[in-house]
Amino acid sequence: MVLSHKVFSRNGKPNPVHTFDAGAAFENLALQGAAMGLVVHGMAGFDRDRARQALSVPADYDVEAMVALGRPGDPDRLPQKLREMEVPSGRKKVDEIAREGPFAF
Repeated sequence: MVLSHKVFSRNGKPNPVHTFDAGAAFENLALQGAAMGLVVHGMAGFDRDRARQALSVPADYDVEAMVALGRPGDPDRLPQKLREMEVPSGRKKVDEIAREGPFAF
């Protein structure tokens, strides 16, 4: 599970970038995993409250995401429907996600 600490440990003041920090930490985990030949898959579709309770996460932490990490398997062993999903997903072009100047759709 990826957590973010909503306050700074050193002084207890609010940490306005806790979510950003958690995302950066996850990205480093994903890159290191890929370098080691592992599959790292972040997931948002889970019950955050249930995860918080099951793992006794304190109130000053946000539950951000769940992560599956493991060795890749043989796609030929998957059921046909799942095997068909084993293709790279399309990526947006850079000009769809980054711009110069003021915010615009």
